[in-house]
Amino acid sequence: MQDIDKVAVVRYNGFRDVMHYYSEMSALGDFDGNNGRITNVSIPLLVLHALDDPLITWRSVGNPDNVINSGQGYVMLLLTKGGGHVGWPLGYNPRAHGWYWMNSAIDGFSKALVAASASQS
Repeated sequence: MQDIDKVAVVRYNGFRDVMHYYSEMSALGDFDGNNGRITNVSIPLLVLHALDDPLITWRSVGNPDNVINSGQGYVMLLLTKGGGHVGWPLGYNPRAHGWYWMNSAIDGFSKALVAASASQS
């Protein structure tokens, strides 16, 4: 994938190199040990990622301990063992279920935020 990014994406979009592209397109920002943009998150954010994603490694979120403990505590990581790259397919015919699991996880997170906000009012 990195070779494709170097040859196609970087050149086409005018990035200096592949690391410049990854840095600019990542929520984390720079990969220099600090947590970049992720420390500036000011509203609750759910990062949902499958460990078996064949295209994007879970390491793209950086060190999970650093991400969770950075900033103001608005970032929640949900890393699943399976799920692949296209939305946690379910059953023998994934088309029948669409993106049910992923949408349900996001819906649950959103509803929990609304409930928490209402209980603090």
